[in-house]
Amino acid sequence: MSSKNLTEAKTREQYIDPMLVERGWNVNDKNQVEKEYPIDWAKDKEGKPVNERFVDYLLFDNVGDPLAIVEAKKYSRNAYEGKEQAEEYADYLKQKFEKDCFIFLTNGEDIIFWDRPNAAARKVMGLFSQDELMTRRQQNQSSQDPTTMKINEDIAGRPYQIEAIKRVMEGLSQNKRKFLLTLATGTGKTRIAMSIVELLMRAGKINRVLFLTDRNALREQAMGDLGNSGYKQFFPNDSKQYVFSGILEPAKLYSATLQTMIEAYKKISPAYFDLIISDEAHRSIFGKWNDVLSYFDSIQIGLTATPAESLDKNTFRQFGCYD
Repeated sequence: MSSKNLTEAKTREQYIDPMLVERGWNVNDKNQVEKEYPIDWAKDKEGKPVNERFVDYLLFDNVGDPLAIVEAKKYSRNAYEGKEQAEEYADYLKQKFEKDCFIFLTNGEDIIFWDRPNAAARKVMGLFSQDELMTRRQQNQSSQDPTTMKINEDIAGRPYQIEAIKRVMEGLSQNKRKFLLTLATGTGKTRIAMSIVELLMRAGKINRVLFLTDRNALREQAMGDLGNSGYKQFFPNDSKQYVFSGILEPAKLYSATLQTMIEAYKKISPAYFDLIISDEAHRSIFGKWNDVLSYFDSIQIGLTATPAESLDKNTFRQFGCYD
């Protein structure tokens, strides 16, 4: 049977169950994943009891509270068709548990992630693990608004650096997730990036960061092993790792070359990094290099010294700068 002819049940069995398993979910353990979870307590907007409602997959956190809904459609249908239905289920679950659930919509091929009510639904390249979803929930619940917090001017204190940092924070407050900073060589792009990392970590918005470069020397500069404006200088007490393969040692701050990530990225969860900073970003938008940035569901900040009028339109498109 071709994928186009699969029933919803076969789509779940052949595509969606393996996706969950890949991210560490035990689909046979009802403490983690319950299929066809019944909603038999809820009332609709008119106050009438809701009957015969079942969540395709309900994912639970480590203490048994609902964490995410996975709404399945058969392979031949559009994943977005389940959006309204999943939203109803999320509202019903909130009636009972008083908590918002993340939503995934999938037809076994496309996957849509909806951090409702904090952000619009967006396409992602895979489902997320229990730990990753719990981390994102924690960030939603307890993070501070970075636009109200003082920038650490010991890291980046020049007026134009402060302005760049403020612009990023304002964009994040409007649920933007991609940014491109064009600054001339010698203006302290790395320091600006480090100040953004410091502020977002202090605000509780991010946990894990990847600094992505196209050369070993820049990778070492970001780590702080070369020069004096990297992780080691500004985050002496936080765990740090270079990325040399798809098997990552636990850390908060990572540094890698694009060449390494091209070989490794598919072995890493798309939700693993909260923030990716791409140095010399105009070089990272073509072919396999672009695949790396497109794979991860993270806040992404591109840095480049190339003047804006000299940049390819694809650079702006990659970082969400359509105007």
